Amino acid sequence: MSDLDCSRRVRSAGSTRRSDETSKEINELISASLMDVENGLILGDRTGAASTDIITKITETDGLVHEVSAS
Repeated sequence: MSDLDCSRRVRSAGSTRRSDETSKEINELISASLMDVENGLILGDRTGAASTDIITKITETDGLVHEVSAS
C-alpha cells in the first residue's frame, strides 16, 4: 500500500468516526427535544384542567354573589 493510500484510509476512518460521533450527538439532541415536547404537552394538559377548574369556581362564585344580592 502506498503512502497516499494509507493517508486516504486514515482520513476516511477519521471522517467516519466524526460522522458517527455527530450522528450520535444529533440523536441525543432529538431525544432531548422529544422529551421537552412531551413535558410541554403534559404542562398544557394540566394548564387546561386548571383553567377549567378556575372557570367553574368563578361561575359558582358569581351565582352565590347574585343570590346574596337578590336577598
